Amino acid sequence: FREIYGMKILFYSHTGQVSGAENILLLALKRLNREKFAPVAVCPEGNLAEEIKKLGIPVKIVKQLEARFTWRVDLIFKYLFSLFGTIRQLRSEILKEKPDLIHAN
Repeated sequence: FREIYGMKILFYSHTGQVSGAENILLLALKRLNREKFAPVAVCPEGNLAEEIKKLGIPVKIVKQLEARFTWRVDLIFKYLFSLFGTIRQLRSEILKEKPDLIHAN
């Protein structure tokens, strides 16, 4: 694989919705030299995943990270559960894909 395509890059986004930073990610993916780099994306479901798929780039879906700053104990536990669940899914995808480089958007 790497002999043919070169460096494998995993692109991660914590959100599945296209906004400012995600537009920059899409622009970078559009201009990425596919002869030298093999991209794969990891993000939650949403229009970002759909736009990346339109570029012909494989997309792995993970849960949306639900975490915000709060003093409410009930929400802290909810957000920690989300954080650890998302990290577990992302770690699993990284181990499966074995990228040479990870770009966290």
